[in-house]
Amino acid sequence: MNLPIEQDNCLVCRNSSLIPIPGYSELPRVTSDAKPFGKGGALHLCKKCATLQKAVDEKFLEESASIYHSYDLYASSSISSQVVFQETGEADRAALIAKKLSPYMKKDLLDIGAGNGAFLRAVSKENETINLNAYDINERKLNVFSSLENFSHFYSGQLEDVTEKFDVVSVQHVLEHIPDPLSFLSEIKKLIKPGGVLFIQVPDNDKNPFDILVADHVTHFYPETLSYLLELAGYEIVEFTREWVFKEISLIARPLDKPIVKSREHNIDAIYHKLLSNVDYLTNMISDANNYSLDQSFGIFGSSISSTWLYGSLKNKGSVCFFVDEDSTKKGSQHLGVPIYHPFQVPKDSVVYVPLVTQTVNNVIKRSKSENWSFKMHFRQLENISAIGGSQEVRS
Repeated sequence: MNLPIEQDNCLVCRNSSLIPIPGYSELPRVTSDAKPFGKGGALHLCKKCATLQKAVDEKFLEESASIYHSYDLYASSSISSQVVFQETGEADRAALIAKKLSPYMKKDLLDIGAGNGAFLRAVSKENETINLNAYDINERKLNVFSSLENFSHFYSGQLEDVTEKFDVVSVQHVLEHIPDPLSFLSEIKKLIKPGGVLFIQVPDNDKNPFDILVADHVTHFYPETLSYLLELAGYEIVEFTREWVFKEISLIARPLDKPIVKSREHNIDAIYHKLLSNVDYLTNMISDANNYSLDQSFGIFGSSISSTWLYGSLKNKGSVCFFVDEDSTKKGSQHLGVPIYHPFQVPKDSVVYVPLVTQTVNNVIKRSKSENWSFKMHFRQLENISAIGGSQEVRS
């Protein structure tokens, strides 16, 4: 197998089996709160457990600290929860997850990385008897929880200082930010009541190559690598699905007294070369978009991670006249100082570049035909995105 020299220890399996992904450091990046970020960083694949991860060095920690210092999730939206587009149409992410988790809600919920409180508000609407608790690294948004009648306690500082236990501990879009995910999950076990569960949601790197571009994401999960991490940390998986939210993995697990880790075999060569292909795909997308941006009326579809990354990658950012977003809550607002148009507002004969994976692009095209959008869409096709196997859905 023609692979580069191994470096350092894996964040998950702790083995010295990391191999770098060439070309990654030449790609511009983006922050998880949708702001352009410069080139740099290092991406590695573990040759033993197939976990894809950043190099957590001094530079990474400094960059992450600078990102979190001015972090502002959903800045371009008029509401605090993210809208997602499913096969059935537009949906509120927080409300969708609250409904899916309702069978597990008993008395006490702790939401780790509670942010602006969108999920806890959704749970409160779904079940007014649940005691809501939040944890975040600082108290900057403590006031957002005061309006919740059934809100119990806000925790900050060190997670190990939390001594209470909960029926459900929720960790949504947090795990990918954690420099030591194994120790983090082991610590959370202490917070779960007997019979209680842990809920995790992370980006699905198998379906979303743009996730590697997020500068403050440490680990990029495939279904198999996330399952392996949970088993190592001493959990039994109760539910595992990629169906709740497209391009995301949702997982419910129970703590075990003793870890049970299944043996796995990975085609590392295939995964490695797929990652190289994804880097090429992203590099070529920049070239494509630069060519199309020469049009007099040019826009970018979306106003979150992939669209922000593409905007930040263009030679002439001033060529972007508008972003296009189907989320009606963003209509009339701006992103990065550029107006956000609903598809019906886009000037006729405009050129709109769509930086999305093929399945999403196909869904957008279907909606454009049924709703008669008038702009021209351009995108780079991505085929055979899957690099590693994984169960679509598991229930026990």
